[in-house]
Amino acid sequence: MMKPRFLSALLTAFIFAGCSTSLYYGPKTGAGGWSVDRLAADSFRVNFQANSYATDKIVDDYALLKAAETAQEYGFRYFTVLSKQDISRTAEVDQWANSYATGTYGPTGGMTSSTQSYNQAASVYRPGSALKIVCFKTPPASNLAGTVYDANEVSASLRAKYKIAG
Repeated sequence: MMKPRFLSALLTAFIFAGCSTSLYYGPKTGAGGWSVDRLAADSFRVNFQANSYATDKIVDDYALLKAAETAQEYGFRYFTVLSKQDISRTAEVDQWANSYATGTYGPTGGMTSSTQSYNQAASVYRPGSALKIVCFKTPPASNLAGTVYDANEVSASLRAKYKIAG
């Protein structure tokens, strides 16, 4: 027999797990996502924009994952990041709220009700990262500036880390 305190804790954990938000990983939509521009046969600009629940670190990882996938998609095994640009933005959004109250009062059971609506502006930070990458079919010369990534390893590692199917 489960103890009530344990059952309550378990139920609370399930409720909070259901409330967690996940970061969208897919083509760019209003909720964020990635876009890729081909600059040359072997170079690309990879953008990733996220919602306000993401951290800069996750956005950087998702941009790197998309860079690895882009290299693989075009038949390359390796890539290097030539430049990284912060494309984060802060936007003002309207937040509407309504409140309602009803009830009875007095000895005769009179009724009252009220409604209140208001608008409040809030700043929302949406992190973003843009990478300019150059891809290679074989490992480039060791004198190349920057880190040379193995697209297969980056893709497998980041998909496992963030539990992204693929």
